[in-house]
Amino acid sequence: MTEEQRETLYCPYCGEPTVMTPSSSVPYCNRCQRYIYAASGDGPLSPYARREPRPLSGIGGWLLFPAIAAIVFPVVFLAIITSSFSAQGQYGWLFIEYPHLWTMTQIEVGGSLALLLLSLVVTFTFFTRRRIAPRLYIALLGAFVLLRLILLLASIPLWDPITGLATDMIADTVVAAAAGGLWGAYFVRSERVRTTFVR
Repeated sequence: MTEEQRETLYCPYCGEPTVMTPSSSVPYCNRCQRYIYAASGDGPLSPYARREPRPLSGIGGWLLFPAIAAIVFPVVFLAIITSSFSAQGQYGWLFIEYPHLWTMTQIEVGGSLALLLLSLVVTFTFFTRRRIAPRLYIALLGAFVLLRLILLLASIPLWDPITGLATDMIADTVVAAAAGGLWGAYFVRSERVRTTFVR
C-alpha cells in the first residue's frame, strides 16, 4: 500500500490500534491483552479498519483566499499609486486649497510603494511555500493596517471641509483592522499553514 492508502486495524472492543506480534499474523490488542480473531458465530469480533487521517496540506480550503489576495495585493498597491498621481494632475486646485491633502497623498504613495515591494516578496514566498511566508504575510497585513491608521490621523484636519471623509476613513481603517486581525489569527493557528509552508 502507498502512504495514502495506509490503513490501521483497530480493536472492536476498546477502539485502540492493534499490533502484529512477531510470532503471529493475528492482530493483537495491547490494551485488552487479547488476540482479535475473525468473527465466527458467537466468537470474537473482527478488527476493523479505519483510514488514518492525513494532515491538511497544500494551498486549499481557507488558504485559497490568502492565495488569491497574494496575487491581487501588488495590483491593488500599484493602482493606488497610479490613481494618486492621476488625482494630483486632475484635481491640482484641491491640493492648493487643502495642503493637508497633499500630505495625505505623499503618505499614501510612499506607504503603498513600500507595501508593493513587500507584497511582491510575499507573493513569491507564498507560492514557493517558504517557511517565512506566513510571517511575511502577517507583516504585510499589519503594515497595511498601520498605513490606514496613519492616513486616518492625517485626514482629521480635512474632516470639516470635506463632507463624508471622516466616515470613509474610519470605515476603511476598521475594515482593514478587522480583516488583518482575522487572517493574522488564521495564519498563526491553522494546521494547513503549518504543514504547507515548510521549505
